[in-house]
Amino acid sequence: MTTTTPAGEGGERQLASGRAWLPNLSLGISERRLLLGALDGLGLNMALTLAMIFRQGTDSVNYQVQQLVSHPWWFVTLTLIWFIVARVLDCYDLKKASNPFAGVLAVVKALAVTCLIYLFVPYISPPLPSSRFAGLLLPLFALGFLVAWRVFYAVVFIQPMFQRRVLVVGAGRAGIALIQALQEVASSDYHVCGFVDDDATKKRMLIEGAPILGPSQDLLSIARREEVSEVIVAITHMDQMEQTLFQAIMDCQEQGIHITAMPTVYENITGRVAVEYIGRRIHLFLPPNFSSTHRIYEALKRGGDVIGSLVGLALFALSLPCIALAINLDSPGPLFYSQERVGKGGRIFKVIKLRSMVQEAEEGGQAVWATKEDDRITRVGRFLRRTRLDEFPQFVNVLKGEMSLIGPRPERPQFVTLLTEQIPFYRARHAVKPGLTGWAQIKYRYGNTVEDALVKLQYDLYYIKHRSLYLDLFIAARTVLVMLTFQGT
Repeated sequence: MTTTTPAGEGGERQLASGRAWLPNLSLGISERRLLLGALDGLGLNMALTLAMIFRQGTDSVNYQVQQLVSHPWWFVTLTLIWFIVARVLDCYDLKKASNPFAGVLAVVKALAVTCLIYLFVPYISPPLPSSRFAGLLLPLFALGFLVAWRVFYAVVFIQPMFQRRVLVVGAGRAGIALIQALQEVASSDYHVCGFVDDDATKKRMLIEGAPILGPSQDLLSIARREEVSEVIVAITHMDQMEQTLFQAIMDCQEQGIHITAMPTVYENITGRVAVEYIGRRIHLFLPPNFSSTHRIYEALKRGGDVIGSLVGLALFALSLPCIALAINLDSPGPLFYSQERVGKGGRIFKVIKLRSMVQEAEEGGQAVWATKEDDRITRVGRFLRRTRLDEFPQFVNVLKGEMSLIGPRPERPQFVTLLTEQIPFYRARHAVKPGLTGWAQIKYRYGNTVEDALVKLQYDLYYIKHRSLYLDLFIAARTVLVMLTFQGT
């Protein structure tokens, strides 16, 4: 909901004068993640060094140093395992990192998994300790370093002097959506000084808690007064920008103030493409120009699909007798069912799924969105959905080339027709093969409304734009975590 209230007298002056004595130490999103990662890695390796020194006990210092220097893979292996596990468990989610409790909890979980894996990796990690106490040295030292560092970050680096001060050009729908996203996802990383807008009716108003500081012709002077490090242009129809505003933006850029478009910032902080606010600038959701690396990626992705589907079908075959018995005891009827879905290029194909609902769940064959607590779902079906086991038969679709392991989830034709009429660029998600799991599935809750479909489309277009082996592996790892923790829907 948008909140608009009058601003009090002198509000602008108070905002400007409140930080006159503070140095400019603002950190961007990437800089914060780099800082977190660098100190995490340093703390882990210091913990390993101390643990090995204590384990070796009475050995000479020279011998201890020689042992550590001669085994660099001990440190490399620990660092790699940590960053993989920490990334999957959201240790570098900046919103979580800015909260002492949430940040420390995420680090403790990641450290437990990291140490469990690391201590049992042969040859490229230290030999197993001879006592239980020695085995606890690395986790204990690492816990001390990482918890102290993460608490320090959550207390110190959310202070105003480290926040990125921004000025938003445009207090319309795009500007309001940006402010809401910043408040929801990056409130400790950004400080919004206010809006610049030429609408006289908005003068001296507060919109989403941010004041209107003046018209576009005063953009440079306002930016200097507020000591902003970034100006975000939140105008949907950029091609219709007034010459006065265009020149004011160029003046700011000339003075070294960073200029960014709203869709770019929105995408960076949310992992979604702001389809409602990009107008006809389709380049903002299209992937970069294809190159030779794209062909290599496609070949590797298809190879991974074939191998992954064969492994998945083998695991499914082993568990099928137990699953079949449970389904029939809970709700007699067919084991499998199929549905038409829309695939790459708009082609229709049939997905195969394990039945998780009662028979004749859709009266008259009319397509109905399922809800999270749908009473048509059987007891066994609810377990199958939470573990994503009901999707395992779709490995057949992957093997046939109709789907991929990773991609936007395929939608039913009836819903595609409805959503195409109501959501801009909806059909753009059909540019790639649909997947068993995807970016939207690991980032967003179960959805059954047009509004949910819009958010999922934003995530899907982000995946299409940025898809890579790294992103695919990350999605696969998060999906496994969802299955193991029964978080599926």
